[in-house]
Amino acid sequence: MSRIQKSFWFVFLLVFVGGGFLFAQNRYALVIGNGRYQSRDISPLANPANDATDMAAVLKELGYNVTLRTNAGLRDMLDALRDFSLDLRRSSENEGFFWFAGHGLSVRNIHYMLPVDVDPVNDNIIARGSVSVDDLMEEIGNARNKTNLIVIDACRNTLLPGGSRNVGSRGLAVLAADDYRVSGNKIVYSTMAGRTAADGVPGSRNSPFAQAFISNIKNPESFDDLFLDIANETMRLTRGDQQPYSMGTFAVKSYTINPLPPAAAAPAAAPVAAYQAPVAPLPAPESPSVTPKPPKEPRPPKEGVVNEAQLWSAGASIGTSFADPWIVGTLRGTIAPINNAFLELGVDIGTVSAVSEVNGSYLICPFAHVAYFRPLNEIAGLYAGAGGGYLRAEYFFEGLDDSEGRSFFVADVVVGVNLFSRLDVSYTFRTSFSRATNKLSVGYSYRF
Repeated sequence: MSRIQKSFWFVFLLVFVGGGFLFAQNRYALVIGNGRYQSRDISPLANPANDATDMAAVLKELGYNVTLRTNAGLRDMLDALRDFSLDLRRSSENEGFFWFAGHGLSVRNIHYMLPVDVDPVNDNIIARGSVSVDDLMEEIGNARNKTNLIVIDACRNTLLPGGSRNVGSRGLAVLAADDYRVSGNKIVYSTMAGRTAADGVPGSRNSPFAQAFISNIKNPESFDDLFLDIANETMRLTRGDQQPYSMGTFAVKSYTINPLPPAAAAPAAAPVAAYQAPVAPLPAPESPSVTPKPPKEPRPPKEGVVNEAQLWSAGASIGTSFADPWIVGTLRGTIAPINNAFLELGVDIGTVSAVSEVNGSYLICPFAHVAYFRPLNEIAGLYAGAGGGYLRAEYFFEGLDDSEGRSFFVADVVVGVNLFSRLDVSYTFRTSFSRATNKLSVGYSYRF
């Protein structure tokens, strides 16, 4: 096999094997459940690992790429959070889901999720040995992805030595929205600030909040409606002692954990060994704690990620080659049948200069590429693909009235960047397996 052929196949495999990973658009979830704490001063919890395992299973059913950590130490939590942020930043269109179940603690108005190897000697040691909600929101903010849902079911009804600090049966004090920079994200707590949240009665598999969340999560309604169902069920299971709380707003309209339409949605799974509170009528409260569900408005059709990624286009460019031809003009357009992947159709028209004894020459090459597009931010995106075409070159020789034509099939790969949904800069490697050319082009491409 010639060097040109080897180079082509290497680039071809690089695009098609690596491209799927580079340009995939997904929903990512990080689920953590900590209950087996190593310090004798922190009570073990029976259900967080079960809550996390069951939550991870249902999220996988709903199409999330799930990372599950149970009884995680500080290093494991930090590594998982870093990898979660890296996954989210693969595309600005990605959506994230974070779940933590376990002990939580507030130190100087900073809220911490406790790893199982934390040493609760004093405030400073706890702060250095735990993961703060501020750390979590900073990592998510660095990802700059579309939107995220953060759920914290953290405990605090067990006292540390001296009886001066609450550590757990789930719930952190809640700061103002500005303190968490939650714009574009939603944070859900399993209970209101200053209130106790239950881990579950002995023998139960899940906490009441986790049970309510898991039993409703498959409902394909907007999360705002879903949260009312979760809150009402949590209050029913705890006889009104625990009321979930949410803050922040999503960056998308009518956000739903389960994007399937109602007809295609899978039935909600029954909780395993669920905690059953005694059935007894609750005394009528002076004022309702949870707002009744408002009448549902017709849900607008969800825009596909294809249009959001702006893959449909029409454009033209001009370029030059390191071999022949010297000057190439290109007309092209793309169609996008699936997420972040598109078919590029076009034609190259150029002048050939490699044969010095000709009066003139030209080529025409219709081509097609299958490519992947990855938005980087609001103004830029990368794309890469591979395909081929049929090249026809005509040479007009000095002193002759006729011309000589050459035709052959070519294979090529292309990489490029699109700026402001208008400006395209691309590089194309093209070969007929006997010779190769390289083309660098700059042009205008209207993406819509």
